[in-house]
Amino acid sequence: YNRGISGDITGGVLNRLKVSLYDLKPAKIVLLIGVNDVDFGIEERVILDNYAAILKGIKENLPSTEVYCLSILPQHDTIETYAKLSLERNMQHILAVNPEIKALAEKSGYTFVDLYSAVSDGQDRLRKELSDDGLHLNAAGFAVWASVIKPYLQ
Repeated sequence: YNRGISGDITGGVLNRLKVSLYDLKPAKIVLLIGVNDVDFGIEERVILDNYAAILKGIKENLPSTEVYCLSILPQHDTIETYAKLSLERNMQHILAVNPEIKALAEKSGYTFVDLYSAVSDGQDRLRKELSDDGLHLNAAGFAVWASVIKPYLQ
């Protein structure tokens, strides 16, 4: 099931856990959340508190479910013209939040998947050929994503 909603934030996911996850009783969950929080300027502490609450809720309600927490993706400079967002500000937040997501995942006994490194150009930017707008992956980007996550889903 795809429970992603365009433009959603961690608080939205937190508010929908029952209907989006608990009621489905999935065997595996892949979480890729937080980038919209960053884009909307939500404070890092709020993002991480929401993320921790999401993981706690999953642990309590779906104790046998495998959870894979994906890192937030980098962005590239096209985003500033596409969405009028600040690339530098966003990248500072992403670089600060990703290690914390990893720590939360590991503390909860879940798997952290470093998607960031797979799509980064090595200079903390999203490889330009993987996105047309600096934020959303294109077909080439989704191919990289699939190659990273596929081993965990088999």
